[in-house]
Amino acid sequence: MTFLASIAAAVARPLLGPLMCLVAAQYLPSPAVALEIRRGEELAREIQASTRHTIRTRVAIPALLSNPNAHRVRQCVLFLGEHPQASNREIASGVGVAHASQISKLLSCLLGERLVARHSAGAGKRNAWWLTSHGEKVARALRAGSGRRLAWGEPTRRQPEAPLRESPPL
Repeated sequence: MTFLASIAAAVARPLLGPLMCLVAAQYLPSPAVALEIRRGEELAREIQASTRHTIRTRVAIPALLSNPNAHRVRQCVLFLGEHPQASNREIASGVGVAHASQISKLLSCLLGERLVARHSAGAGKRNAWWLTSHGEKVARALRAGSGRRLAWGEPTRRQPEAPLRESPPL
């Protein structure tokens, strides 16, 4: 499937400008259509240039992180890579999440993917979060691809539920 997608992308890229013409011609005057065609062609050139800087990673990146809209989740993984033992509030502040419920949901998703582990001092007490060994590999892959597009490959399947035996970093 990846091979077919790459062929389709290579074929569609040069058609981006003319396709913009077809869409825009129905709604815009001629000068605006010409502008949209140029914008489409510029976008096609940017896409072509960005694929030259793609980093291939051998780490199994969970589908949760490969979603282009999941920038906060990726920021959270990177933040925990640099700040092990961080609390919910510290993580929320570090990644720009305003509400406690949002950061709790984000962290529980990462916990479900086995990218993070936590130690709780009890109900209402501080949680300490850190990356698991797989989480550290994913964070390294994310850092390596910082500013560039990562080739994620196939999304990973969720690992079978087993007790998490990772210990906190020292």
